[in-house]
Amino acid sequence: MTDSTLHAANSPRWSPALVADLEQSATPASAASVLASAGVPVFPCVPQQKKPLTEHGFHDASTETSVVAEWWRRWSDANVAMPTGFASGVDVVDIDVHSSGSGFDALQQARSAGLLGTPAWVVSTPSGGMHACFLRTGPDEQRSWQVPRRHVDFRGDGGYVVLPPSTVIQPDGEARTYRVVNVAAHQPDAVDATALRRFLEPPRPTRPPADLPSLGARPDRLASWVASRGEGERNRGLFWASCRMAESGERFDVAATLLGEAAQPAGLTVHEAMTTVRSAYRHDELVWELSALHLHWLNSYSPDASPSSPLAWHRDFAETRHRLRDWVAACGTRLDRDRPTRHTTWPGEPAALPAAETSVTDRDADFVQFVMEDVTARRQVEADLDRHAS
Repeated sequence: MTDSTLHAANSPRWSPALVADLEQSATPASAASVLASAGVPVFPCVPQQKKPLTEHGFHDASTETSVVAEWWRRWSDANVAMPTGFASGVDVVDIDVHSSGSGFDALQQARSAGLLGTPAWVVSTPSGGMHACFLRTGPDEQRSWQVPRRHVDFRGDGGYVVLPPSTVIQPDGEARTYRVVNVAAHQPDAVDATALRRFLEPPRPTRPPADLPSLGARPDRLASWVASRGEGERNRGLFWASCRMAESGERFDVAATLLGEAAQPAGLTVHEAMTTVRSAYRHDELVWELSALHLHWLNSYSPDASPSSPLAWHRDFAETRHRLRDWVAACGTRLDRDRPTRHTTWPGEPAALPAAETSVTDRDADFVQFVMEDVTARRQVEADLDRHAS
């Protein structure tokens, strides 16, 4: 995007009058001109489609009226779209309607739960769904996401929406139009995209396998247990066995050798096995603390738990935060470097591998990579389970 677009993203632009101008625009070209003049970045899409016409899609969106005018001179019938999130100051909750289902039930449930307030305006979409448009008011990033099972999408940072009065061809061959159908008469609300997604798609608690050897089990017993896992249980079993060894204080090189060799007859490659073991061993203290918190949470919120159990869990959570702060201070890990936990070598044991310090140039990117590897491993577990079930 141009510098003027980024600058405009930090300044107020939207008002009921501007939405009214958008509603009254007779063509996508006139809507694009109105919005660009108000500092809202726009870009053209293929006529009667949602596909961008510019090379880099919504990244090319501009507030420069001369650029926008040139686009519509070149593509006079183009649809108009805008990037969502910080770029335009608008977050959109997209309620889909498909032959497989509708997102309106989920919308009503979210409203009843207090997770969706009054949008600044509402657009009816060609499919029969709607775009609930909320003004971005806070400084925090809200990335786009989808919950296909509930037929609800969120268009925030990294997304875009097609705008009125664009038209899109539907599966029945009819071309239908985006229309503004409602504008808030009072101060609109913002939307918490993270809370909304958590409500629509609650995280599923992961329980250890019922036959997993208990904490303190001999490493060779854990290795034998991993080797005995069948299809659909291999990666999950290796992860939990790795956690057991980490919780018991076994060094990473010991776990990697024993469990890695045991996982190969079970069908995992060396790379897959090492990735899974490493995810449990990134820092032992985190595994110990978070595993304990996780099990305590499962017990505290079980149907048979005492009504006061969640209070005890929150007390333990507060104490855990203090312990982890002390651990970070002691081990020397900082935002720009990562130091593995130091292991004490007992008499008669082989020397521990040196704990080399790793430079972290981008902590956010490092965390994203770690999460992506973990998500990939978990998806592989789910895929194995699905194959096993079928």
